[in-house]
Amino acid sequence: MDEFSIVVLSLAAQALLELLPTPKSDPFGSLLKTPLAAWLLMAFAVLLAPLTEELAFRGFLLPALATAYDWLALERSPAGLDRWQRSSMHSTSALLFSAIFSSIPFVLLHADQLSHAWGALSVLYGVSLALSFVRIRTHSLACSVLMHSTYNFSLFVVILISTGGFTHLEKLGH
Repeated sequence: MDEFSIVVLSLAAQALLELLPTPKSDPFGSLLKTPLAAWLLMAFAVLLAPLTEELAFRGFLLPALATAYDWLALERSPAGLDRWQRSSMHSTSALLFSAIFSSIPFVLLHADQLSHAWGALSVLYGVSLALSFVRIRTHSLACSVLMHSTYNFSLFVVILISTGGFTHLEKLGH
């Protein structure tokens, strides 16, 4: 995925969120009380959160689930064991399984900040699948970290624009 695709994904997710019912207040919005708090939250959301979340979910959990899936699907014979030992690649079904199931705890991690709004969580699940696709397709955790950072940055750009550079946070309605 190139930068243009990331921006399109971000804009599509934002547009979809506007169409879905969301709570009037959420814990995330309550953090945006002062411009300094907003800038600090933006720095965290763009720099630290994507790195730690991608390490946990796409760097550890996704390949661990794929390995477990392939091991459980292993033909229990000397030939199957030999194929297992010689291969470092995961099967397509294992990667699909791991993308689907590693996205669930990712979404649950964000459930409180989104006030458990199923519409917003569904959009985030789609974003998580896209991040997993990038990780699988590129074989690079750095790519999914960069995409996650860019996605979060685009969310804050919308807030920056709508609040005049975080100077009118009352426009957010929190």
